[in-house]
Amino acid sequence: MKKNDKNELKISFVGDIMSKMQQNKLCLKDDGKYDFEDMFKKIKYELQECDYLIGNLETPIAGIENKYTYIPFSFNTPSSFLSALKTIGVDLVSTANNHCLDRGFEGLNNTIDNLDNYGIKHTGTFKTEEDRNTILIEKIEGIKFAFISYTYGTNAHINKEYLNENNYFKVNLLRKQEKNKKNNLIKRIYLKIKKLFNWNDQTLFLYYKDKKYLKRLQRDIEKAKNESDYVIFCMHSGGQYNKKEDRYTKGIAKFAIKKGVDYVVGCHPHVVHGSKLLKENKFIAYSLGNFCSTPFTNSKQKNDLPDYTIMLNLYFDKATKKLTKITFNILKSILDKNNFTYLDFADKFWEKIENSEEKERVKRDIIKIANIFSNNKIEKITHEYKIL
Repeated sequence: MKKNDKNELKISFVGDIMSKMQQNKLCLKDDGKYDFEDMFKKIKYELQECDYLIGNLETPIAGIENKYTYIPFSFNTPSSFLSALKTIGVDLVSTANNHCLDRGFEGLNNTIDNLDNYGIKHTGTFKTEEDRNTILIEKIEGIKFAFISYTYGTNAHINKEYLNENNYFKVNLLRKQEKNKKNNLIKRIYLKIKKLFNWNDQTLFLYYKDKKYLKRLQRDIEKAKNESDYVIFCMHSGGQYNKKEDRYTKGIAKFAIKKGVDYVVGCHPHVVHGSKLLKENKFIAYSLGNFCSTPFTNSKQKNDLPDYTIMLNLYFDKATKKLTKITFNILKSILDKNNFTYLDFADKFWEKIENSEEKERVKRDIIKIANIFSNNKIEKITHEYKIL
């Protein structure tokens, strides 16, 4: 049992989990093995205190035989990365994302096998149809949580790995896989009409080509609702490095809530987006940002603050099974003098800064992230921010 208040249950979520090639190289030891533990040494004890910790694994763990790379649309990370995640207390990862087929179906299967070997639960991609049709239910301190994971796509227009009637169950998709084709005449007409009448994807996507995919999501939600106390939807959607959540992503989240989801937790944009507290304390987090990834590998991303990320916390009363509060922490990816990336809580990092100008700049960035996520007027830095 993890350490926490004896009357309170804490379920926490972190964002996109990945390791870029420069990080992999720095984690390669003299004995030829990879060790990622130092990335998390400043945060691991607090994360270990969560009763249940969930993240978005946005890289295949496909094995050394499939080569370790981190180039666009072609990720693969050493399996010992999972050992580090297990050490900090990660219990479950969402695997439905646009990189899940970067190493093809073999890589997808190997990732699942490696997660099983390290004792980390997973959902979103599957080896069998039976597994796909089984909702992942975790009973934690007597409270049943159902976890559902879906992605907008799989980079199929790049990797050419397409699902068919024999393997459609392997990835939970929100819509048809991407194809690198120019808009046909019908689609161009549709887009012009859409623009003319100021229609938006939030209204129309249910009635366009995605309907059959969303019906499958709806069936999963209904089944999950019948088997659990709370339904959590891990949503992989949104434009990468967009300033805020897009209409399509808001539409998907709204659809999920309407059909019975209690909490929507979004990933993929790689920067922090907003959140929304709804009636009956249902909650949407549109993007938690990058949990671990080397920041600033693209200089254009600096103003988007990709080095900051959210850890979302849901607290429940164990006796009543009711949600009691929603909070969040802000974490920061930091590059040391060797360009090694490690994580720290943003407030703790800020407290240790000695240069006054740097301290003030980091303060502005932290408060900016806090306000983006909470949609509040936060004016000072703290360790844990309250939403509910």
